[in-house]
Amino acid sequence: MANDETEVHDYAIYCRALARCYFSRYGMTADALDLVEAAEYSATAYHLFADVTDTDHNLLLPSLAQSRSSISNQPLTSPPFASSGFTAAIEWAMSALRRANDKTNIETYASYCQALAHCHFSRYGIAKDPLDLEEAAEYSATVYRLADATGLSLLDFVIHRTTTMDILVAYLRSYRDEDRDASFLSFPSIDVLETLETLISSAFGPRDPYYWRVNLGGIFSDIYHNTRDPLQMQMAITQHKKAFEWQVPIFHPEEHPNCRWVRHFQLALLLLERYKLFGDSSNLDIAINNLHTVDAQMPSDPLVASLLSTVFMTRFLDQPPGPRFSLEDKERAISCWQSIEPEHRMGFPHFLGMALYQSYHQFGDQTDLTQAIQHLEESLLYDLDHGILLELSSAYILRSAEGDEEQKWKRKANDSFQTPFDQYTSAQRQGTLALKQGSPECLKAFGCMASLLLEIAGVGNRIDDVYRRLNGAPTFSGCAAAAAVRFATASLAVEWLEVGMSVTTRQINQLRLDVCDLPILYPDHFETLQWLSGELRRVSGESVSTTGGLSSLVGTNRQDLQFAYKECIEEIRRKPGMKNFLLPLSFSQLAEAARYGPVILLTCDHVTSTTYAFIILNPSVDEPITITSPEASRQDIATLKTISQLFRSLGVRNRSPEDESEKQLERAGRISTKGRDQGLEAWLNEIWVRIVKPVFKELEKNNFKSGRVWWCPTGWFTDFPLHAAAPLSCQYISSYTYGLEVLLNARARLGETSSEQSESSRSRLSIVGIGENPDHPHLALPSVAREVHNLSKVVGRNPGIALHKLENDEASVKAVLSAIKSSQFVHLACHGAQDVREPLNSHLVLADGGLELRRILEEDLSSAEFAFLSACQTAAGDSWLPNESVHLAGGFVAAGFKGVVGTLWRIADEDAPEVVKEVYEAMEVEGGLDITLAAEGLNRAVRKLRESGVPAHRWVPFIHVGV
Repeated sequence: MANDETEVHDYAIYCRALARCYFSRYGMTADALDLVEAAEYSATAYHLFADVTDTDHNLLLPSLAQSRSSISNQPLTSPPFASSGFTAAIEWAMSALRRANDKTNIETYASYCQALAHCHFSRYGIAKDPLDLEEAAEYSATVYRLADATGLSLLDFVIHRTTTMDILVAYLRSYRDEDRDASFLSFPSIDVLETLETLISSAFGPRDPYYWRVNLGGIFSDIYHNTRDPLQMQMAITQHKKAFEWQVPIFHPEEHPNCRWVRHFQLALLLLERYKLFGDSSNLDIAINNLHTVDAQMPSDPLVASLLSTVFMTRFLDQPPGPRFSLEDKERAISCWQSIEPEHRMGFPHFLGMALYQSYHQFGDQTDLTQAIQHLEESLLYDLDHGILLELSSAYILRSAEGDEEQKWKRKANDSFQTPFDQYTSAQRQGTLALKQGSPECLKAFGCMASLLLEIAGVGNRIDDVYRRLNGAPTFSGCAAAAAVRFATASLAVEWLEVGMSVTTRQINQLRLDVCDLPILYPDHFETLQWLSGELRRVSGESVSTTGGLSSLVGTNRQDLQFAYKECIEEIRRKPGMKNFLLPLSFSQLAEAARYGPVILLTCDHVTSTTYAFIILNPSVDEPITITSPEASRQDIATLKTISQLFRSLGVRNRSPEDESEKQLERAGRISTKGRDQGLEAWLNEIWVRIVKPVFKELEKNNFKSGRVWWCPTGWFTDFPLHAAAPLSCQYISSYTYGLEVLLNARARLGETSSEQSESSRSRLSIVGIGENPDHPHLALPSVAREVHNLSKVVGRNPGIALHKLENDEASVKAVLSAIKSSQFVHLACHGAQDVREPLNSHLVLADGGLELRRILEEDLSSAEFAFLSACQTAAGDSWLPNESVHLAGGFVAAGFKGVVGTLWRIADEDAPEVVKEVYEAMEVEGGLDITLAAEGLNRAVRKLRESGVPAHRWVPFIHVGV
């Protein structure tokens, strides 16, 4: 016990010690009396210290201030007591700071600032006064500058860093909307982010840029996991990428050598998250490269093996079905998982069970379901929280009540912490189940899918990634249309069908900004958006290097551009009159596509097994005419689809110089042309009776008895030659469009290019003809020379046309691509090749190689008008992505051509010259070519072929697309 001889400062130390004891006991007992005692002894200690002039004793003030601040921050502290306690604590700390002089060492001064930062931050936690947060951030920055100058021990450095990180994270969050949904959609302004970066930069100092970047990435990563704001994830990845740009990272001496490899692991984790959000497959490739880098230094690490297994399984699940489908990544994922010792699996998320369950759901492999149950049961040994996964798998096996299933998927679809892709698939399952039960709730689910489809495709992603992403996403158009007809309106059905068609073409047009009022209304925003769109078009053609080096670890800046693009779009939509900028069109806008003739949309619903035809007669209609035919059930359409695939497999893949003889076919064991044509004509008759005839009858009832019509098929209907099903006496002229907005944009751009040409020189027609093939004589096309001659004769006399020819060896890929880019009209007479394994590799066979579809899609050909693809299978699409028109004709339309003549399968070499002559004669007008007459010319040419008695397989394949 203290006596009269006890020195004041010793007594003060005793009081402070008692305060700490009471405070510690309060933490165990939660007795409010202990808290009061602690506060009183703290106050006594402070007043005793205030009378002490010894500088060494002043060192006790900061810790005393922090203790008093901690007491005031306790939940049982009443607000008045807490407020006065914080005020006292700050006063004590400031008292210590004021006593500092030139003799005070740096470490002591840093402890004063650390105490003030702690006190202000604690009071901010209670009172939410932003001034306290700013004070805390400022003093934390000072602590770091001082710590950097003195070189603290690793332990002290980590302690200081942890405190400062908490303060700086709170500083950033203070600028954010507290509402989770709102914060997911709204990003901090650039000046706020720059302020934060400057503040953190000053906190860490320039001594260690690698370590600073990594920790800054950690901050943004933490914020992303708390808010699910994709911008924060992108900023985290950016900081990790900047860290790796330092060739020789500097580490603190006491840091473990494995820390560098941990950074690679963290980056891989973030890249996996980014892939789930945006679908850019390069993220998975780069993540694997980083994990292999870690694995080389830390072999057999269970954490690395677990994440590698996750990435491989993700890549397996998201690959498109089709001929190139591979089990390799699935086998790698299981191998990585099996490499982890059982005793080391504890605490790891047993994702493999859920992934195998998803694989079973996606591909129907019973083995996957068995293994999923095994892994999910194993997970229960380590963590009971994973019991929900076993319950989910069991619910699937036992086929629990579909109403419960609907609610489960509804919750998933509305969960903003789910990725857009997961929300989309959950909404599809909810909508399908609700439609099957006859519940109008399906409308909300399909509406959710419609709003997410463009987002999961990802504006600016590589075309391969967009196709793969769409391939992995369940289609919704047919079911959505059925739901709209049953519970809402047919016009909504048309809007949803449009959303699901030609997503790739819509995104390409969106980046070109071809048709919009933005340049006139808001030129500054247009300039910004135009630059961003150009950069996104550029990086969408980049590929990921997998040969090593920095690029294989950090990738490109595509996501940075995508965020800036999205922010720019949102800012434009906040401008007066621009709220619908680049949003899907309403029915009243889409109906404008019927200005020059009726448009017919076809779809089939697998839930109700109903087929629908929606007829838009003219732009003034409020609702489309809806036809449901009992003669065309889903099973009927499936049968017709199967027959279509059979005919394609029987057809010759290349443009043929002449038909093979019956005896040659018999010797080869193949079906004769006579038998093939009889089957083809029977198939066409079925299409006529079940699909086309009911539509034409409805048109006649509404006084449309002849003229042009546009078919807009979806799903399985895209595989049918609807234009060729009608009898020879039919007076309708059929064209196709790959979407109503595609047709509208083509007409709008056609008007613009026509006005430009009227003020400039002659239009250019480039003719490419490859008839000779010395290396492969059997592939020669003798009629190409006559075709080029006929075409030159028809248009050569027109003063408004400048001819440019590339024949045989002159027609290199480079020369042809240059001609396409510089011409309004293009005629290509050569072989065409469809790649059923990789549709984007489908190509025109030129003198020195192939001009691939992917290369055409990368071009901006918005000034082009018309292309005649006189080759085989230029309009034969991908059966896995029927709504995306993944073929050469579709590629030319997406690239900017307003009208295209293509072919569904092989054509006879001797027919092409006559068809070409008829088409161009119909288009020729004074001063140039009118491409709106191409469909009429093609109709006349095909009619002549039919009248001449040639077999059906020779006149069916020619089709017209566009205006």
